[in-house]
Amino acid sequence: MDYFRTIGLPIALVLFGAAIIVVTVISCTNKKFKDTKKGSEQVYDERQKILKGTAYKIAFIVTAATLGVCALFDGLIGSYYQDFPSAVLMIFAVFSGITAFSVYCIFKEAFFKLGQNRKGYMLSSFIIMVANILGIISRSGMDRTYIEQKILFADALNFFAALLMGIILVSLIIKEAMSKKETVNEES
Repeated sequence: MDYFRTIGLPIALVLFGAAIIVVTVISCTNKKFKDTKKGSEQVYDERQKILKGTAYKIAFIVTAATLGVCALFDGLIGSYYQDFPSAVLMIFAVFSGITAFSVYCIFKEAFFKLGQNRKGYMLSSFIIMVANILGIISRSGMDRTYIEQKILFADALNFFAALLMGIILVSLIIKEAMSKKETVNEES
């Protein structure tokens, strides 16, 4: 039985890597085929490019500020709780920067290319959020925490990813509602 446990992990990692490669190749091929089939390429206009530059700056500032606060927090809490890894704070800082970039771009209408469908992105965000929540729930009865012996479990990453996708999904829904309201106001 131990033989299968030791051989099972490398096989699982190889299969996981192969799955990522296959999905990437299919996605890239499908995207290229769709662009060729449509005959027109979707692009960002100049206003969107400028706003994305501003969003990158804001994301950098948010990430740097979060890292500063997390370093202070780690300095204060690290002396009391030796088992608290700094990786959790680093991952939180990275996810906060990604969230700041995404939300800013969504509300300034610089997230999507001209004419790009938002519904598909909303659906994929919802599916990713639900998959991460299901991952947390499936392991929730295992009597363990997110952090054990300074090792960050996948549950914490699932939590951060679900939180990020949830915030992005809510931002997309709010922006979609605002766009519909503006369209109704323009028509009347």
